[in-house]
Amino acid sequence: MVRTTMAYRFALVCVAGILSSGCATNVQTIESAEVKSAAVVQFKSLAVSDELKRSGLSQVFSDYWVSHSVKNWKRRYGLEVFQAPVDEKFYVAYHANAWQLLSIEVGDIQLTDAGASVTATMTYADPEKRKDLAVLLVDKWKLVNGEWRHVFDDPMLNSLKR
Repeated sequence: MVRTTMAYRFALVCVAGILSSGCATNVQTIESAEVKSAAVVQFKSLAVSDELKRSGLSQVFSDYWVSHSVKNWKRRYGLEVFQAPVDEKFYVAYHANAWQLLSIEVGDIQLTDAGASVTATMTYADPEKRKDLAVLLVDKWKLVNGEWRHVFDDPMLNSLKR
């Protein structure tokens, strides 16, 4: 598990370097200082890790959740696909006080023609109770113009647009 953790940190640093060298699209890059303090994506099994890699979703999944863990909301905004328009400034302000994401463990991935569902356990630091809270979630992803994007499904922001 330690070898896997170090490999993902190294991969994130490499990707950050490549993206900052001018090969990136208009999506912001993750700074190397952020990578050092970021939560690391871990996997329940090697088979799950391999499946995420084969799908082409591994890197963007990591980028999305590392962006969350370092609270780079502008970066994360660029990785979303929205059901209704959400202003970037509002999105950033809305997430500003989110609990610190400490760890991510991917348990399963289901691929369909419509996209992907990634089951993961996210561990957050609860600042009020001063303890960690593990949350199981099913994270939805969709291919948009050949690129994976996170399906934004926050019921609060989605209902504001209706």
